[in-house]
Amino acid sequence: MHDDPWHINLFSDVAIEDTSRMPFEQGQTREFALAVATPSALHTDEIPVIGCERIDDRRYWLRAQVVYRHDAVYVLDFGLLAYFEDRRFAGIDVGAYVSGEVALEVDLYQYMEAYHSLPGIPPLVYTWQIGRIAQDLLLCTRLPVDPQYTEHPHPLAAPPLPGVS
Repeated sequence: MHDDPWHINLFSDVAIEDTSRMPFEQGQTREFALAVATPSALHTDEIPVIGCERIDDRRYWLRAQVVYRHDAVYVLDFGLLAYFEDRRFAGIDVGAYVSGEVALEVDLYQYMEAYHSLPGIPPLVYTWQIGRIAQDLLLCTRLPVDPQYTEHPHPLAAPPLPGVS
């Protein structure tokens, strides 16, 4: 399993354009779900193993089991639970194993606003301690700021995992 601190991406026009409205601060404790970025890099795997190994500051090698599916929304278990939406995975069912190179992202909208109410979806919100915030200048692009942005805390929480922060 994964022993190092987690490196989770925050792709947000708020974080890039207006740091005074950035929803995270170093040292803060926050609750949020994880989203799997670049799920197209995942492929089915015959080896029934789950885990996660960091490749660099943005990417992980993931081995996971599909534990939930509703239409094109999938939940993966790799020691933590995270979701993605991708219609290209129509042939992958609950119980299948997948692996591949992915990034993990903070969910600011989809799970909190819509997916949490899907029938049978497991709770995906974890409590995180923000240890460090780093800006990757390679990923920065100028995006418009949404002046209507507000945080939407959500009461759903996944069970805490010992030693995970």
